[in-house]
Amino acid sequence: MRKRICVHFLVCFMLLQLIPAATADTVVDMDKKGSISVRVAFEGKALEGLKVNCIKVADLVLTENAYYFECVYDRSIIFTAENIQDTDNPQIMLELVKKGTDEPISGTVNQNSIVNFTDLHPGMYLIYQTEKFTTEEADYIISPFLVTIPYDGKYDVDATSKPA
Repeated sequence: MRKRICVHFLVCFMLLQLIPAATADTVVDMDKKGSISVRVAFEGKALEGLKVNCIKVADLVLTENAYYFECVYDRSIIFTAENIQDTDNPQIMLELVKKGTDEPISGTVNQNSIVNFTDLHPGMYLIYQTEKFTTEEADYIISPFLVTIPYDGKYDVDATSKPA
């Protein structure tokens, strides 16, 4: 009986040791920088030369047991798990960016359909297009969208644009 209790205690102790390792990915390192790689293509065709902008629209705010994003243009706008996926958010942020004075980071889609934005602090970023992009076949416009760093514990985020 005593042996069984000791074994049970040791198993429980070993399982408890695994808990910090399992939750370590949810800890946010505010000093760690990340990147966003955006794939921009239409029907498999690279839209090489298309210009894309990236601008930070919300700061990451840590609390004791969670975090949220606070808009840098309007501090009354808070993004939480409940509202972060609202489809109106990118357009609302784009309107605020247009009224602001901050300069976005600009990038150009390469031959592999990718544009990279690097050296980004934790926060929420708006990815958007400002100039119409025309080829012999058509005009291309991508919808604005939001990306967070970190995303699912990753600081280097891959995203795919969607046509407008």
